[in-house]
Amino acid sequence: MGKTSMFKLVGILLVVSGCGSTMTPNQVRTNIRHTDALAEEEFTVDNEESAYVTSSAEQTGIDASETNVDPTLKGELHLGSEIPQHKPSAQLVAKFDAQKLKITPTLLQHALSEMERVKSLITNKRFFAIVDFSLPSSEKRFWLIDANSGKLVFRSFVSHGRGSGSRMHATKFSNVVGSKASSLGSYIATTPYRGDHGPALRMIGLSSTNSNAAKRNIVIHGASYVPIIDEVVTKLAGVGRSEGCFAFGFDKTAQVVAALNGGGFIYAGLSRGLKPAKAPKPTKATKVNVAKK
Repeated sequence: MGKTSMFKLVGILLVVSGCGSTMTPNQVRTNIRHTDALAEEEFTVDNEESAYVTSSAEQTGIDASETNVDPTLKGELHLGSEIPQHKPSAQLVAKFDAQKLKITPTLLQHALSEMERVKSLITNKRFFAIVDFSLPSSEKRFWLIDANSGKLVFRSFVSHGRGSGSRMHATKFSNVVGSKASSLGSYIATTPYRGDHGPALRMIGLSSTNSNAAKRNIVIHGASYVPIIDEVVTKLAGVGRSEGCFAFGFDKTAQVVAALNGGGFIYAGLSRGLKPAKAPKPTKATKVNVAKK
């Protein structure tokens, strides 16, 4: 058997075993380099989501407590909680068309505003991602977007944490260690590594709602409970749940890791369900002044 045939056979075996991914020429190219130390680390999904010791913050030198962490959201959130409104710059908004991206304008606006807020920490500016946890897991609720052209690269299924609700719907979000829930907010993707299930990517939370992401070992990884073959079944039953990590099918994981590693921006939010914060009511003195005018 020639070398070319041997490489093809190995590639097929890796895909079948869930340790690799298939790609087409129009998809994001995977070119991930792992140091020996990272390649030797163990990585187990679910029960022991990640066994690595050194946190992403230590790897990159970013301290989430020293960044401009959003102080308006803390602790746990449930559907019906109030969140503040954000308005990104007009220049940034003009670059991305919510209708063409097929994403809710409000969610896109929040993501772009957050991207501006933490722009000094975004060292990989080629792509960014948005997750809409308002959608059920039976829908493709992950968007990978080309930051230069403003075009959609692809959409994909992605899991939520088992502590966030049922298999289909996420209704609770937590930053608490041990909650096994998904966390909302802004993330920076940092160090790629190869675990037992193929490419994976560490993350740092930059909002008060996900500031414990590194401590909780929240990462991007592949999982067998996110189907890659039968989308009909997925759309009926949804995908399995993680312990708070962003789990993808093995056909997409390598592409997501390749696109976002080394400082890519990810925003996990909601297009509906959470209420915008209400403006403070005017005081009696204010009402009197208005009346006199």
